[in-house]
Amino acid sequence: MGGEMGKHINDFNWINTALGPMEFWTEGLRTSLSIMLSSNVPMFLVWGTEQSFFYNDSFRPFFTNTKIDSQVLGNSVKEILFQEWKTVAITLNTIFNGNLSKLEDNITISFSRNNIIQKVHLTLSYSIIPDQYGDIKGIFVTCIENSAIIPALIKSNSVRSQLNSVFMQSNAGIAQANIQGRIIEVNERYCQMLGYTREEILEMNLGELTHPDHLEENMILLEDCITNGNDFLMTKRYICRDGKEIWVNNSISLVVDSDGEKYLTAIAIDITAEKERENKLFTSEARFQTLVAKAPVGTALFRGKEFHLDLANDVMIEYWQKTNEIIGKKVADVLSDTIETDFFNQLNEVYYTGSAYKNTSTLILDKRTADQKYFDYSLTPLLNEDGAVYAILHMCSDVTATVQAQKEIAASHDILADMFEQSPVGIATLSIEKEMIFQSANAFYCYLVGRDREQIIGKPLLEALPELKGQGFDDLLKIVISTGQPYIAKEVEVELLRNDKLEYIYVDLTYQIYHNEKGSSNTVLVVATDVTSQVVSRREVEESEAKFRNLIAAAPAGIGLFIGRDLIIEHPNQTFIDIVGKGPNIEGLPLREAMPELITEGQAYLKILDDIFTTGVPFISPASLVKIMQNGVLNDNYYNISYTPLRNKSGEIYAILDIAIDVTSQVHAQQAKEESEAHLQLLRDTVPAMIFYLDEEMRYCSYNSVFMEWFAVDEQEAIGKTVREFLGEVAYAKTLPHLTIAYGGEQEKYEMFAPSRMGIDRWLSIVYTPHKNNEGKVIGLIVHATDITQSKVTEIALRESESKLRSVLAAAPVAISLFVGKDLLIESPNQPFIVNVNKGDAIAGLSLSEVLAETDSKEFIKSVEEVYRTAQDFHADGIQGITVNGQEPRYHNMSLTPLFDGANKVYAVLYVGSDVTKEITSIKKIEQAEAALRGAVELAELGTWSTDIVTGVTTLSRRHADIFGYIDTSMNLEEARSVIKKEDRKRVTEAFSAAQQKGSNGRYEAEYKIINGLSGEERIIHSIGQTYFDVEGNPLVISGTAKDITMQRELQLALESEVKLRTKELASVLEELQNSNRELEQSNYALKHSNEELAQFAYVASHDLQEPLRKIRFFADILENGTSALTQEAIINKISTAAERMRQLITDLLVFSRLIQPEKSYQSIDLKTIVENIWVDFELLVQEKNASISIENLPVIQAVCLQMNQLFYNLISNSLKFTKPDVAPHITITSNLVTYDFAVGFTQSPIPVANYHHITFKDNGIGFEKDHENQIFEIFKRLHPQNIYPGSGIGLALCRRIIMNHQGLLYAESELGKGSTFHIFIPDLSN
Repeated sequence: MGGEMGKHINDFNWINTALGPMEFWTEGLRTSLSIMLSSNVPMFLVWGTEQSFFYNDSFRPFFTNTKIDSQVLGNSVKEILFQEWKTVAITLNTIFNGNLSKLEDNITISFSRNNIIQKVHLTLSYSIIPDQYGDIKGIFVTCIENSAIIPALIKSNSVRSQLNSVFMQSNAGIAQANIQGRIIEVNERYCQMLGYTREEILEMNLGELTHPDHLEENMILLEDCITNGNDFLMTKRYICRDGKEIWVNNSISLVVDSDGEKYLTAIAIDITAEKERENKLFTSEARFQTLVAKAPVGTALFRGKEFHLDLANDVMIEYWQKTNEIIGKKVADVLSDTIETDFFNQLNEVYYTGSAYKNTSTLILDKRTADQKYFDYSLTPLLNEDGAVYAILHMCSDVTATVQAQKEIAASHDILADMFEQSPVGIATLSIEKEMIFQSANAFYCYLVGRDREQIIGKPLLEALPELKGQGFDDLLKIVISTGQPYIAKEVEVELLRNDKLEYIYVDLTYQIYHNEKGSSNTVLVVATDVTSQVVSRREVEESEAKFRNLIAAAPAGIGLFIGRDLIIEHPNQTFIDIVGKGPNIEGLPLREAMPELITEGQAYLKILDDIFTTGVPFISPASLVKIMQNGVLNDNYYNISYTPLRNKSGEIYAILDIAIDVTSQVHAQQAKEESEAHLQLLRDTVPAMIFYLDEEMRYCSYNSVFMEWFAVDEQEAIGKTVREFLGEVAYAKTLPHLTIAYGGEQEKYEMFAPSRMGIDRWLSIVYTPHKNNEGKVIGLIVHATDITQSKVTEIALRESESKLRSVLAAAPVAISLFVGKDLLIESPNQPFIVNVNKGDAIAGLSLSEVLAETDSKEFIKSVEEVYRTAQDFHADGIQGITVNGQEPRYHNMSLTPLFDGANKVYAVLYVGSDVTKEITSIKKIEQAEAALRGAVELAELGTWSTDIVTGVTTLSRRHADIFGYIDTSMNLEEARSVIKKEDRKRVTEAFSAAQQKGSNGRYEAEYKIINGLSGEERIIHSIGQTYFDVEGNPLVISGTAKDITMQRELQLALESEVKLRTKELASVLEELQNSNRELEQSNYALKHSNEELAQFAYVASHDLQEPLRKIRFFADILENGTSALTQEAIINKISTAAERMRQLITDLLVFSRLIQPEKSYQSIDLKTIVENIWVDFELLVQEKNASISIENLPVIQAVCLQMNQLFYNLISNSLKFTKPDVAPHITITSNLVTYDFAVGFTQSPIPVANYHHITFKDNGIGFEKDHENQIFEIFKRLHPQNIYPGSGIGLALCRRIIMNHQGLLYAESELGKGSTFHIFIPDLSN
């Protein structure tokens, strides 16, 4: 709370008052006090049924002439307001009782100003503070002094002439009207408030300016004032020229001049700001109460150390099974029968640590009914302005049904696991620890892995099943454990040691985190279904079908059907299509259309086919010439043709099977056999590949020059040798499976690393083509081998690259996927992408449109298609992207990048997206808040601005741009600052930057001058802003308002000039009076301090000096009577010690007494020399303790040399005495010159008006507690026992006396264990 009254309120003991301790005060009272204390307008606040009284610093002068603050605070207004204030007390009581009669008062009070009793005229305005139910909780009372106005009006002989003089001096808006209501005179302030010129207002009636809502009441009161002379006060709204509304306290008086003519005088005080603060208070309080009442979860507020229940909504009351009667009571008193002790322990921990507490699915036992319920709940500390916890917000939600459902699911899961123990499904559980230890396994699981149960239970996964190492299952389990996401896969191949040999089996595999009834996870459930037989059988069938399809596809014969007499072509294979040579779309065409050359070239095949439909006799013709138009060229080809009729169930021919084997090459080969063989040998030697021929016994029959070069053999060296003999056993073992296939009649293609016989590292692509005789028997192999080393190396590197890419995709914290081909098939999606799409793990291989078919992601799909089509990158921040139906929209920063193949064509689109929902949501909330405020800002004629901190882009309202002289309303930050005057720019920039610092309150405020960018005029601007941070505390946006206050400042300067002119004549008199008062205050202070020192002397005489005397007498009596067990020598030593103590005290008192009469003979003293000489005096002690000193800027001053020497001697002596063990003492003495205003802030006692030398004396000793900062300067005051730190305790008292003799200040700061700092202020008398 602010100001002097804020400090008094904080320091006051409220425990025994009607309001109770401050920590129990409601938010409404706290907010009301904050508004009142921060106002510069004199105000007081009356609160509660007891009508407790508060007031601000501006009100104190009207009230504390007769009362001190401690007598007023905590009391009822009924006990405080009497005599001149009695009318106000009656009005307040009437308002609290609900009998509202008026909201203004005029009173006159006696007030002491400059020691002169004056009559002060006040206008009081009452503002009600309701609670959420509309009941009156408190009343604001605003006090406006009209002393310069009302008396002048009352005593005036010539009202209008006197009023004109008053007008010029008043800060209130004043208007005078005739009894018809026509305005005949106004002051400047009245015009400023309403925005009209004086000439415009003089053309109006009073009623024209009043808001329509108040007009009827205003007219009734005006008529009563004119008719009966009843002055009145009214709080109402005026309508300004620009349409804006302002609130005023309007005082209307009837004045009669010496001629008997009547006039109406209106005095208007602008209270718009106070009204706005009241409205904000009411709105804030109502909003908070409404939020609590409407919250769907239980909400309560516990206030203070004893946790009084300040509020609770209906949901929370129902949870507790209580009524609203518990509000205001201690939680322990009303809930101890319901809630267990742990809850109260948590409350205390949150209160004393300031740390929030949150828990989920917590079991809470109702102590009355023993019912068990589960709650998600939180305890959040609320901090006051000092950072201390004053209340705890408790929110909770009943999740019993959810928890019980989870328990039922867990129980069902256990039953299901028991059933699976007997089923042919392998079930096991592993711990989630690093080793993944087997906890259980059913019989079938043991069968699957080929182990007995005792061989795996209690052992880590890779110890129990070591053959799994390197197969990746442990890595999969680690991912499931770390992410919590299950792993489900079909037909997983596993290599296991079963029956003493490694076997491959296939299982449908599931890894699932298992949660117990408390929701915690410590187990991975493994479910494996054996599908080996199905997989093997299916693969055999698939392999057989694949071979059949490959045979058909690879068959050198063209095969097709001719349906009906129209010979419609159906089911042509690729060879048939190639023979026809008209492209792939011949299916469904009549043969005569597909091959018109059969007609144009006079060929008989159409006739032959038609005859077969008639006769049913097949047609076979070897090496038949067919003229075919292939790809636009008419070719003569030779085919072995077979036409076979096909019959239906009725025996009717419905189609003809055409098998055509192209034997053109054989025919041509037969025709030019000798020529061909020569050409073939040339070709074999020319082709850059190894070509050789093997007979049916795998013997080399021939080979080309490349073969000889690669194997380093001559033309005959390998001839007649078998492959086994030539290559060796190892290479032969590798090639044998492929040779077997080829000798079986199928062409075989494969890749292998060059055999060692070749003597060089080389990858080969090998093709075995069977050579068959007329009966189809394989009589040899034609072998073609090419060097593919370069492409193979590239392929291996590519696989490694793709493996790395997959690793990056899996580890990336952002969503990543590839969309391949025109169908945009999803490939390599990582886990964040799978989670984002929310369609399960098995989305790889599906098209993007198929996966997102039921989501609201049309724009996203369209963007991907556009990137694929145009090959242009797409980047966007903060867009919705992939949006799953039924879920809250998520926002992403997204990029779509086309990927190109070797032909520079797009073959895929790479998607990368990061979730920025939190940031976007925060920004949208800020934008919504700005929109809500924009209307209010426009009404207040404020320019608004907003700066994006990341980009520096600044956006202005049109009004702001006009004020500053900008054409555009959007620009960078430096351009926005360009019109600020150079001398203000650095200060404004620093304030702007400070508001954006992490951990700050984000508040920005500055007043500065600009040069309008268009008109060149100099204007004064007042700007306020607020920084908005994200949840991590990073600044996002700073926005605020700016107002042109040039006119206000000019008016202020004009008024200040007028005041200076009027007060100049009094300046010299006031200065003399102030000097006299100051001297009197200093004399009084010196007298007061002398009295305090006399009291200390009396205490010393009565106590400190008496103590050694009592010891002397006591031990003397013992010595005389001989009654002690001590020796005479010991008793005499004690008497001697007491006498020495008394001597030291008397000596110190004499030294102190000599200082009471200050010495006036000042001389120039070099303090640096003084300190250096004293340090030399302590040379032995300095060496003993390894002490050090730093001296900086010590001045030459006017002072008493001996006293300055004693001052620093005592301070240095204490620093060397009160040291910490094992820490070398270090003293730092610095000085700087400060102003009187700075120095006077450290004392409430009068000091001379002068500059001061501020000397700081700091050490690193043992220090002392803050409570002793004043006690240490008392005579003989000691903080430590004599036997630990010897001394009399007068040293610091002497130091303060010396500083007082020099009209200065001395105070100390310290913290136990961290050293002490003494602040010395000595007047600078050099001038």
